Amino acid sequence: MSVESVRIPELSAAGAEAVPAFRHAYGDAPEQFVEVYGDPAAASATVIFVHGGYFRPRTDLAHSRPLARALAEAGVLVASVEYRRLGGQPLLLDDVTAAIDSVCAELPHWGVSEQARQNLVVSGHSAGGCLVLAWASHLPAQGPRIRLRPLAPVTDLFREVEGH
Repeated sequence: MSVESVRIPELSAAGAEAVPAFRHAYGDAPEQFVEVYGDPAAASATVIFVHGGYFRPRTDLAHSRPLARALAEAGVLVASVEYRRLGGQPLLLDDVTAAIDSVCAELPHWGVSEQARQNLVVSGHSAGGCLVLAWASHLPAQGPRIRLRPLAPVTDLFREVEGH
């Protein structure tokens, strides 16, 4: 099953209490971790997801748990990234880069199949979409194929600031 063919079931209130399969630290700070959802050995694809929150410190990855659970129930391994939300740039981008690099390096050790590693999507919502776009802008021209799927990314901060 490819990521494009996955249908996300209706999200329920139970998704808010989604329990990750495990947590992986990618740095020393308390906010530098990913929650991993799904069965690594059975996954058909891998999604690394960076939550949004409009760069506000109070918004953590909790609101992305229903999506992570729904994707996991559809057979996808999801690594939901938390990051330090204070400190601005380059700290935010450094955390996202470290998280993505760490997850990609750990996938074989977690028992993720070659197929699911090759079927990799990096996604983020709102501020997370902006961060994955910034991350992708630093990738070398040659390298592994990664599908980028930002969702409602904040891409014009000047206009956003003027509008509020």
